[in-house]
Amino acid sequence: MPDSELTASRQQDDTPRRAASPAETGSLPAWPAVLRALREARGITQEGWAARLGYSARTVQRWERGTVVPDAAAEAAFVALCQETGAFRSYDHGPLAGFAPTAAWLQDLLARARLGTPAAAAVRSEEPAPQPASLPVALTSFVGRERELSELRALLGTVRLLTLTGPGGTGKTRLALEAAADQAAAFSDGVFFVDLAPLRDPTLVVSAIARTLGIQGSPNLPLVESVVRFLRDQRVLLVLDNYEHLLAAADIASTLLQAAPDVALLVTSRAPLRIRGEREYAVLPLPLPNTATVTTVVVADNPAVALFVARAGDVRADFALNDGNVEAVAAICARLDGLPLAIELAAARVRALPPEALLTQLQERLPVLSGGARDAPARQQTLRNAIDWSYVLLEPQDQRLFRRLAVFAGGCTLQLAAAVCDADGDLGLDLVDGVSSLVEKSLLRLEHSGGCEPRYRMLETIREFALEKLETSGEADSVRQQLAVQILQFAQTASDWARLDAAQLVKRAAADWARLDLELDNARAVLGWCVERAELAPGVHLLWDLRWYMFNRGHANEQDEWRRRLLGLPEAELPGILRARLLAQPPRDWLSVEEQTRATAELEEAVGLSRQFGDVRGLVQALHSLAYQRTTQGMYQASVSPAEEALSLYLEAGDALLSALMQNFLIRAAIARDDIPTAERLVVENRALEAASRSTFGLVGEAQLTQAHGDYAQARVFLQDALQSAVAATGEGSSISLVCLASLARVLLREGDTQAAVATCAESLNVQRRVGPSRYLAPVLTVLARAAERSGLLIASVRLLAAADVQRREFAAEVLDSSEEQQALVERIRAALGEAAFTAAWAEGAALSADASIEPGLAVVAEIREILASAEADVSAEPAASP
Repeated sequence: MPDSELTASRQQDDTPRRAASPAETGSLPAWPAVLRALREARGITQEGWAARLGYSARTVQRWERGTVVPDAAAEAAFVALCQETGAFRSYDHGPLAGFAPTAAWLQDLLARARLGTPAAAAVRSEEPAPQPASLPVALTSFVGRERELSELRALLGTVRLLTLTGPGGTGKTRLALEAAADQAAAFSDGVFFVDLAPLRDPTLVVSAIARTLGIQGSPNLPLVESVVRFLRDQRVLLVLDNYEHLLAAADIASTLLQAAPDVALLVTSRAPLRIRGEREYAVLPLPLPNTATVTTVVVADNPAVALFVARAGDVRADFALNDGNVEAVAAICARLDGLPLAIELAAARVRALPPEALLTQLQERLPVLSGGARDAPARQQTLRNAIDWSYVLLEPQDQRLFRRLAVFAGGCTLQLAAAVCDADGDLGLDLVDGVSSLVEKSLLRLEHSGGCEPRYRMLETIREFALEKLETSGEADSVRQQLAVQILQFAQTASDWARLDAAQLVKRAAADWARLDLELDNARAVLGWCVERAELAPGVHLLWDLRWYMFNRGHANEQDEWRRRLLGLPEAELPGILRARLLAQPPRDWLSVEEQTRATAELEEAVGLSRQFGDVRGLVQALHSLAYQRTTQGMYQASVSPAEEALSLYLEAGDALLSALMQNFLIRAAIARDDIPTAERLVVENRALEAASRSTFGLVGEAQLTQAHGDYAQARVFLQDALQSAVAATGEGSSISLVCLASLARVLLREGDTQAAVATCAESLNVQRRVGPSRYLAPVLTVLARAAERSGLLIASVRLLAAADVQRREFAAEVLDSSEEQQALVERIRAALGEAAFTAAWAEGAALSADASIEPGLAVVAEIREILASAEADVSAEPAASP
């Protein structure tokens, strides 16, 4: 049967949506290009496609080059994947424009290819044209830059000077070569590659271009004139590679563009040429994989991971991404900032090191990232060489600024950079000009930070190099000291909230803590330097000023770790204010019974030392922390004395916020003792203290009292207001926000609003999944257990109750329900299930760690929601009652 008849037959069977057959229109490429077009239409890399098909990336590359035809098994896998991803559809643009390929049509196409006969619809081939002889032949697959290649394809059709910029190692040259080869057909007189890297003299740029074009020159004409005359009537693309060290010869590019109207220049450089008509295209590092959700399926299509897998496969034929190594591979790509050169150098190490071991070795990146291909330029054989290539091109004053900026672990603003890097006025250049120069040369990145002033940051691989230069310069200590001074001043200002009312506090805290979020990595760097150099005083002062920020922002465990490291310094063993302030820090929530005993002893020592050395600020913090610690252990009566003394000191200092917090401790203690009159008196006093603008703590106290009176509707109002205030001031992961969520969930369930209670539980669980479990996890699990019992999920209810019980006993988790209420619930479910089923379910729940109990809790949320939705649907489906 002729091709046209066969195609018509297929059209009747499969009904592709087009006016005429491919043979009639000549609109479809050959079968290899069809396979490629179907893949690219879904935006998937060859490596990602290969992982889904179960074949190697090399095999997919051979298919798409047409050197190997898929056999029947591969064809079946390909067709199934196209159906799964929706690749069989009508196309409006691209190689398949105006056609709707189907499974049967593709199967016929591949069957004919296997028989060696012409493809059914291959009237016109759109296979990439052979690379021009002047372009270096790529010896490895092109991975991870499909989006950039598509954008460059469009730009090369409209722009005559296109400069690819980016730091060393981002793959500018390889991308330029791929783009040039891709667009070779558009330049009838050729595409020529000019390697400028070996040159040191800008006057030799013209010679390099002439040599590439085969121009001998004339003794009667300047060489540039000979080049211009040759190119004047040519349609040519010149790829000028590595222009950054020859920018003094940028006028050559301008001359060519003006004299030869059909010539286009594709330039790679770490800085733009800054001439008229230039279009800069920033080649960024590859997108990083999401290390929060790491599975083979999720990360296989990530460009950075795909590049690692491809290059690892080049050195180990049996290497494949699998469930055993996917987390390590994703972490390696993230640690290397997505820099292609760094990833390729790391992947080459897979010859001797599995990814898990390689990740451990990459604690320091630069020493490991060496040993590149011997035939690569020297600057590409190690990452250090690649960065050093940019460094040596800087002016001495720019080098000075570059290495000093390395002290910032979390980036910096211009103001902070000036204060730290030019504190003595010895920088030797205008800071704005210097920063702009480093940004232009791709050694510094501009980051916009949501309305705040712009920040500047180095990629970590570049910063590691800059730190090496800083250490050898002899400037490291003085620059770090200046950073410590600035971070200490900011932290002190951000922690000074005394005499602010609640309304002022919310606004001030939100602004200060948002800035502290940005400077946290710099603060960590200062703390690390203090520990390393045994500088106890600045370390203690900084941690002291950060104490409420870290405690309420979800960094309590890290805060305690820094406290321990500072306490390990010899000077911290001496009795004094510094030791007292370390011991007085707010204790973290998640403490074992043994840790609670130690924390209480340390806080009691802090109280004694603060009294002994007359440190009133230290004393009030120590009393505050001691009251908190005893409250977490359910020792409400023992918390009264330190809370009352702390309250008196806060009132004397005019600190309304912390006064309200102490009042809240005392209200809770009174309610726990069933002393309602005292609780009522304290609430009234707190109202007077806070006047019209009540703080989160005051609202929580009001809610506790109204609950004690059984008024859950009013308690809900108080808690909703308190939650809104807490999130605005301290963030959703803070202790006060989490206690509001737990209390609100309990109140909503007692009101009978199971759906709202379960939604509030889900909100709390999701926050704790992100920031880590807290002592407010147990009450949330208890509320869910009660909701599960109401919904008939008795086994799930028992498991949650058991997990919460372990957390209460071992980690002093918060207790909102009385022991009598808990016991009644347990006995009710035990009676319904029977002893054997109850005991088995309890053992399963008791075996769950705090972290491991969050996901089962969220699963119960989903089950309850489904039950509630089904019940609601049944009610709505019931016929209306007869009159």
